[in-house]
Amino acid sequence: MYIDIILYEYATIYFLVTDLLKSVADVEGEVPKMIVATVLFLSLVFNAASGEGVVSSSSKRPRGGLMLPLYQRSHPSWRRHLLRSGALPVQGSVREVGYFYTTLLLGTPARDFSVIIDTGSTITYIPCKGCAHCGKHQDEWFDPDASSTAKKLACNDPLCNCGTPSCMCTNDRCYYSRTYAERSSSEGWMVEDVFGFPDAQPPVRMVFGCENGETGEIYRQMADGIMGMGNNHNAFQSQLVARGVIDDVFSLCFGYPKDGILLLGDVKMPARAKTVYTPLISNLHLHYYNIKMEGISVDGETLPLDAGMFDHGYGVVLDSGTTFTYLPTEAFRAMSSVIKTFAESHGLQPTPGADPQYNDICWKGAPDDFQNLERHFPPAEFVFGGNARLFLPPLRYLFLSRPGEYCLGVFDNGMSGTLIGGVSVRDVVITYDRRNSRVGFTTMPCNEVAADLAAQPSSSPMLGNVTILAPPKPSKPEQQSPPAEVRGNFTKAQQDATRAADVKQVWQNQAASMATFNINHAILISTIAALGALFMLAEVMLLGRNTLLMQASAVLERIRGVIGRTSSREQANEAETTLSAREKITRNMDVEKASLPFTDMGKNAKPSSTN
Repeated sequence: MYIDIILYEYATIYFLVTDLLKSVADVEGEVPKMIVATVLFLSLVFNAASGEGVVSSSSKRPRGGLMLPLYQRSHPSWRRHLLRSGALPVQGSVREVGYFYTTLLLGTPARDFSVIIDTGSTITYIPCKGCAHCGKHQDEWFDPDASSTAKKLACNDPLCNCGTPSCMCTNDRCYYSRTYAERSSSEGWMVEDVFGFPDAQPPVRMVFGCENGETGEIYRQMADGIMGMGNNHNAFQSQLVARGVIDDVFSLCFGYPKDGILLLGDVKMPARAKTVYTPLISNLHLHYYNIKMEGISVDGETLPLDAGMFDHGYGVVLDSGTTFTYLPTEAFRAMSSVIKTFAESHGLQPTPGADPQYNDICWKGAPDDFQNLERHFPPAEFVFGGNARLFLPPLRYLFLSRPGEYCLGVFDNGMSGTLIGGVSVRDVVITYDRRNSRVGFTTMPCNEVAADLAAQPSSSPMLGNVTILAPPKPSKPEQQSPPAEVRGNFTKAQQDATRAADVKQVWQNQAASMATFNINHAILISTIAALGALFMLAEVMLLGRNTLLMQASAVLERIRGVIGRTSSREQANEAETTLSAREKITRNMDVEKASLPFTDMGKNAKPSSTN
């Protein structure tokens, strides 16, 4: 609810009523002062309800006064000006690393943690001090006891929200558990702490998992954890949306040969870029980004496929946490057959892959580093709903196995569904626009996107407060602390955020007291109004209707005079009002719970060593 009319604090009302009662004493006639006071008070309330006189509808800062939620705007124009946007550098690659990750600043004092960006997962987590079974990762484990802003969530905390599967209660603490398709797993406690949003403003609070156990690839990976950015209300970006920090949009670009960029919020693409959109399907799986696939073409020829096959299983899913692309059996066979025929008719020879445990489809005899591969491999296209076409040069369906040897980065997934993995979107900005229920594809090198945004002025209203951070240097296994100046500035911002949280708590306590106070006053006002009506009836009977109307007219004239004095005082104070109240209201929204069954996507069915 966005409150558009606010009556100032009780002192203001007290002095206003005092002025009104003084005017009552001057009313001539035998009408009881109690009746006139009641009429004046009710007139005051009615005037306020109509938006006239008492308080201007432009008043925006609550100061502990009486609030009347009289109406709300379905799309408040001021809200977009409060939203933030920012960019995080992405590191990683398909071949050398096997995944793409970014670095998050968490806690107070701020520490950096590397997390794999995964649009197929709905929960964010990092290993924590005291973990019973966690691997050796890039950074030292997070210690919630060492962070002055950390909060361990109890089972009954409203923020104890794990999506699906739901949170568990262990030792009266909120506990999560996730198991993935390739049999890796993660479990641990849920905590709340601050996240350093990539702009010049204070950090924001975020709920994430504090790992107590890992298995499989999650245990062996170098990155500290997972950044769950799935299509769910408790995902990382969804929490930012729910707290009123960003609009319900984010964009992700995986670059070649490495690195990329993650854009949080509604960040416009460069003017020269062309974006095509396909509808985001919301009725299949709540937690996945499902789109419609209508066909595949190779070397300009559409493959003879029934588009209905792509609807089987979990449908067509965009999953940044999966390295390769997986197609239904019939689609895989048709696509791989045409590519094989083209490659071997253009001078390449089939060869076993570098990893004998996988039956990869590979060829040798091509130039290194993806140079001039169009001479040996055909172009391809994925055709999505709305005729949105994702162009696939060889770079987007092959991976380099050994020098001069390339393997097909598309695999058979049976009838389980279709996964569009990182290999197929190299140097493509994918915009996940849940606000408009669509997904955008912008074919443009990630480094050019980053350079274009960095060249824009930070105050540009088109881009918002976009800040391009320089990619951090690779971290050693030991913890690397930020420079003292950066830590000092960020710590100050954290302290400001903590003070703001304390103010918010005081405001919430006052609001609870106000609720009880307002109920009591409503009863009192109703009683006074009833008595006033009885006195008015008696007055009409004794003095006649004309006499009452004349005296009511005199009262209304005095009300206008009082209102005029009050409005002058309001106009003098109006200059210092801000939008901070609405910003608080927007950011205090609770994360909505998910309700549908869900199992997170596998991170990568093939170990990174095969890339």
